[in-house]
Amino acid sequence: AVDCWGSNANGKAEDQPGPYIQIGGGWHHTCALTPAGAVDCWGSNSDGRAEDQPGPYTQLSVGLHHTCALKPDGSVDCWGKNDYGQAADMPGPYTQVSAGSDQTCALRPNGSADCWGKNDLGQATDQTGPYVQIDAGWTHTCALTPVGAVDCWGDNAAGQSADMPGPYIEISAGWTHTCALTLSGRADCWGANGQGQATDQTGPYSRISAGTYHTCGITGTGIDCWGNNQFGQGVDQTGDYVQVSASLAHS
Repeated sequence: AVDCWGSNANGKAEDQPGPYIQIGGGWHHTCALTPAGAVDCWGSNSDGRAEDQPGPYTQLSVGLHHTCALKPDGSVDCWGKNDYGQAADMPGPYTQVSAGSDQTCALRPNGSADCWGKNDLGQATDQTGPYVQIDAGWTHTCALTPVGAVDCWGDNAAGQSADMPGPYIEISAGWTHTCALTLSGRADCWGANGQGQATDQTGPYSRISAGTYHTCGITGTGIDCWGNNQFGQGVDQTGDYVQVSASLAHS
């Protein structure tokens, strides 16, 4: 089941009974993946970003105004706003897809990164890698190497695209900050920290997600959030959670 909190404009933070196996939050919409591989979306459907999709898909990623999902054959379907080509379908094959603000990136089986969409700051530049995970943020993109180092590219005005040696086990690129999990479950964050969103945390966490001006991590007993809490998006939660998505103004 899906629990949501924070700003609920357009119904984007409505709880859902599920069952779902993956969740993602965008600007004013949220989407989740069913066990059968279909995509359910709720919230604003401007530009078609929150259209339900029959799939089947194996992985889902929700961007600012668009949504993308990975098909069993490794191709990528995207829907929603496509003014920069960020919602273009791609044949692949890919092993993971990540939708950012106006760019989308995906990993090929050899670990290289293909990116498409807006590239004014280099955020959609292809990379040779190899990488094992990729995450597209606002105007920057980061990826995890096989040895746990982090490579970032794109806007670095706040230091959010600084490369890091790690080793890390997960990476999350937010609005103007980036966070990663160490082997011990500590959260290392860098970039803009005006509202405490990039403050390091001891954890331990099993998953992490960087949003706009807040970040959330999964503990053994619930979810810790830090940073901006204007809409209640940074409220800690108690419960048994397996994934968290700190999106724009809600979680």
